[in-house]
Amino acid sequence: MKTLGTLGTRVGVLIIVVLGWCAAAQRVNAQVILVDDDKVQCPTAQFTSIQQAVDSAPDGAVIRVCPGTYKEQVTINKTLTIHGDNGAIVLPPSMTANGSDPVSGEAIAAAIFVENASNVDIEGLIIDGTNNGISGCAPDLRGIEYQNSSGRIAHNAV
Repeated sequence: MKTLGTLGTRVGVLIIVVLGWCAAAQRVNAQVILVDDDKVQCPTAQFTSIQQAVDSAPDGAVIRVCPGTYKEQVTINKTLTIHGDNGAIVLPPSMTANGSDPVSGEAIAAAIFVENASNVDIEGLIIDGTNNGISGCAPDLRGIEYQNSSGRIAHNAV
């Protein structure tokens, strides 16, 4: 009986390793879309705005954001990875309500709003809402907001 337990543990570990390898392989094989605000750092970039890249990206794509200042709010509603190079800054010049708080129902303005999407990973960005243009108590300012979504946020400065 003890041998079966050890065998079961080994099989379980093997399954976890294989699933992790498959997830990594999918990411490696994902379409990479390059974004550069002025096409100076990355002259071969397909887009000059993150939102344009998000809108054009197929599910599972990786959007690589080159160093620069991206003056926009971003809405994501599909499976994506957004990877910012060192110095990639999201700095909306003015922010408008793009969602509502699920508990209070109050309007929110998020620099990056992820809605109804799974496996959305956001990493390596600087998100700066200082020039948000919000003068009153509403909408509520958020850096990154996930609603009815899943994913990972890592190595960002908000």
